[in-house]
Amino acid sequence: MRQTFVILNEMVSEGAIKDYALCEAMAAFRYIEPAATRDMDVTVEMAGISASLLTFDRIKEFLVRKNMPLNWDEEGIEICGIPVQLIPVSTDLDREGLETASIVSEDEISFKVWKIEYLMAKCLQVGRAKDNLRLVQFLETSFDQDLFCSLVDKFGLRNEWASFCKKFDVEDFCGRS
Repeated sequence: MRQTFVILNEMVSEGAIKDYALCEAMAAFRYIEPAATRDMDVTVEMAGISASLLTFDRIKEFLVRKNMPLNWDEEGIEICGIPVQLIPVSTDLDREGLETASIVSEDEISFKVWKIEYLMAKCLQVGRAKDNLRLVQFLETSFDQDLFCSLVDKFGLRNEWASFCKKFDVEDFCGRS
């Protein structure tokens, strides 16, 4: 995985992408027990391109310039043997999750990872069964409840949170007065 982050960092420095941060399942591994996942999910912002006009031409050109194979599968593109799903910033939550991501250093390489509270809010926003299960796990670990509740309010997730609490018999600590 280290080499994949090296390549993503080079994409930023060479302008193929503006910024990136690890999100979803592999980001969750930093906070909770790992679960099976097939790929690495990365939120990306493309320089000077709106989400509605997004193409991956700059990324393809970058990989060709680096003599790297263009192996696409249903999940994304393979970078150094790892399938990477490049998820364009498409919501305000995505943008803020990317902008506030923590910088992590491992094996002499730095990369960004969404903070737990943003991952939790994204789980609510997406609402798949696996997101609900991940959110249950997040609630069993340490996180900033005030920040999470502010994100629930800021991104209009109050109804989703209330439904989640009822469905999973969780205290609605965001609903307190």
